[in-house]
Amino acid sequence: MTRASTKSQWWIGPGLGGLFLLFLGALLLSGLPRLLLVGILSKELGQPVQLQHLHWRVQSKGLDLRLQGLRIGQKFLRVQQASIFWHWSDLWQCHWLAAKVDIQQAYLEGPWPGSGSASSGGIPPLPRVLECSGCSVQWPIAHGQLQLRDLRISYQSGLGLQLHGQFRYGRHAGALLLAYGAPKVYRPGMLHVQVEGQGESAQITMTAIKSLSATQVQVSEIVGNIHWQGSQIKLHAQDFHALHTGSGWQVATHWQLYISPLLPLLQRIAGELPQNLPRAAEISGEGRWQQNGSLTLTGLRARLGKTDLQGEIHYQPTHDLWQIQAEIPRLYLSDWLPVSARGVVAPPAAIPLPALPRTWPPIRANIHIGELRWQNWQARNVHIRWRGKD
Repeated sequence: MTRASTKSQWWIGPGLGGLFLLFLGALLLSGLPRLLLVGILSKELGQPVQLQHLHWRVQSKGLDLRLQGLRIGQKFLRVQQASIFWHWSDLWQCHWLAAKVDIQQAYLEGPWPGSGSASSGGIPPLPRVLECSGCSVQWPIAHGQLQLRDLRISYQSGLGLQLHGQFRYGRHAGALLLAYGAPKVYRPGMLHVQVEGQGESAQITMTAIKSLSATQVQVSEIVGNIHWQGSQIKLHAQDFHALHTGSGWQVATHWQLYISPLLPLLQRIAGELPQNLPRAAEISGEGRWQQNGSLTLTGLRARLGKTDLQGEIHYQPTHDLWQIQAEIPRLYLSDWLPVSARGVVAPPAAIPLPALPRTWPPIRANIHIGELRWQNWQARNVHIRWRGKD
């Protein structure tokens, strides 16, 4: 090749580079990055993803994306604006969840619409860093809907989560504060929840969290202090274990309750009651609850005033039926019924049991009382069978 021909072809290298840039620009203008991001998010989350607009910027440390009009699932998550940042090293290794995500104005409606065991209440995959402001959440819990609004969320994988905002569940509403510290090599995790409403408040702390994932929660100890309906409830639970299976969540734990004063809480549940009920109650036992509403309380031990009792309680949602089995060694009715001013009365031929509120489900009870005392009379080996309404 002559020197003249070489000089005449100097433009080939820059020309090919220009053509490549034009081709790349055409791909970018055609919306290819938006389609690639939609495909990545859909694969990682296992849900259909829609995205209206995407703006991107290449930086020295990584890739910065700006999103508008993001929708995940049919109605699970809607995001007005968000930004996603990946370091180059994470991009090269396709670590898509190793991103920093900043969300503004989002609405999330649970449960997570996954498949398999995560479909009825699991937790979606989270990025390495998540910041959220002006967000709203609606999530089914038991037979109601938990609504959260005006949320500010700060989450970092391996460190923990901070959340505060407003909540509403049924007739209860107020302020919510949640702080979660992830477990370290030499330190268990911790979760603290605080709610404040009109005349109601609760503080619950979970210590020594062994496991916290989308399908399993294991906590060594839970301590709670609740003010509700004029009563103070102190909760202490141990060996709390929640497992998510194909049929939903299952929870098991050992628990203790101290309630004082007792009357306002019982009146809220059962309606009008005698004013001379025991002031406080101490209750402990083992509990099992399933997401379908089934509840089993075994090994129950309670002290109400001067009365001790033990037994078990079962609730079957399929029949909407409560079943109670109780053993009371000694029952002092003066703690529950009005006392005569004369102090001495004739024993009644029969003691009518109070009618249950009409709003209650059917209750069937089998109660054995070793010794029954009321003022100047007593009875032994009393059996009470309460069939309730069908």
